[in-house]
Amino acid sequence: MSKYGFDLDGTLEVPHIAQLARDLYNAGHEVHVITGANADTGPWTLESRQAQLTYLQVPYTELHRCFGKTL
Repeated sequence: MSKYGFDLDGTLEVPHIAQLARDLYNAGHEVHVITGANADTGPWTLESRQAQLTYLQVPYTELHRCFGKTL
């Protein structure tokens, strides 16, 4: 099986992309979610990102936190 990566904000929030991620996961592929969740409080915590994925009903293999500045 293959590995697929999706950004959470602005990507998995789109219904047909969330459905694609669900379909891939249910077909046995790995679904990796990438997020900039790097805060200790508020909507950018890791727990908040996990809750968002639950709300979107997107199963995933692993949630990856990316840190850094955008130029």
